[in-house]
Amino acid sequence: MISNPAMAIKLGYNWRWNLRNGGFGNVSVVEKQFENQEKRVFVMKRVTTSSRYDMEFDIHRSVFGFGREAGSDHIIEMFAMYVAGTEAVFIVDFADQGDLGNRCTLPLHPSLAQNYFRQLIWGLDFIHKKNIVHRDIKPLNLFLKSPNKLKIGDFGMAERYRTDRGNQIWLKGRQGTRTHLAPELFIDGMESKGPPLDVWAAGIVLVELLTMKRLWKQANLKDKNFMKYFDDKYNQMDFEWKSLGSAKKLVQKLLKVQSAFRITIEDIIKDPWFVTDIPEDDEFEIAMRGRETLV
Repeated sequence: MISNPAMAIKLGYNWRWNLRNGGFGNVSVVEKQFENQEKRVFVMKRVTTSSRYDMEFDIHRSVFGFGREAGSDHIIEMFAMYVAGTEAVFIVDFADQGDLGNRCTLPLHPSLAQNYFRQLIWGLDFIHKKNIVHRDIKPLNLFLKSPNKLKIGDFGMAERYRTDRGNQIWLKGRQGTRTHLAPELFIDGMESKGPPLDVWAAGIVLVELLTMKRLWKQANLKDKNFMKYFDDKYNQMDFEWKSLGSAKKLVQKLLKVQSAFRITIEDIIKDPWFVTDIPEDDEFEIAMRGRETLV
């Protein structure tokens, strides 16, 4: 396999640096000089053609096939795809502030957490209306551009959950990241509806933004903390619920164990916590959480 710099040159780009090391060494930052002298920076992502690369490309084409629409601002855009031997190479939007997982290492101020969560939900609303479910929502797949613009990226696990005629497609398998998987995915042989999977993962992300903690390692009955949550024994969990402040009620709606009762994207957008702006200097909100938070 040729190096990232060599691949970039082969495709007409200049390699700048590897975005991540180790197992993510196939993701690089590249740039290209256009005829109008404009120089643009992109991300070059290399995957094997044995992966679901064609599905990922098709999903991006579905999202942006008719130009940018309202809501698409919260999706990482794919500009080109090349097939080179046993590899597919994606050229996608560059997020100059990195991903949310590496960028945010301490609890966020509630106003900033709300800002990011709103953008996540607007992005999910957009792709769900395109009959697509992401299936791997987590901080590492949420990218930031200046100033505080959040974009959903890495559609390698994404699937269609509804046909163009509106017929339900039941999803199989347990793909995604275990810490963010909905509980129905841990039931062997169970088929799932798509949107509730992303809603659950968004709930886990909101908890992480506000606390930088996780409620459990995985949402199945082998996990002691999840078992207590399942039995409505919240006070026995190894988690301070007051750290969620006024977001607590919404989090519990997002994390309904039975997917049929889980809040929908449409209702999230109408929820009081989502609708009402949290001031940056909201001392009451900080007091509810019992500690200082970061801006």
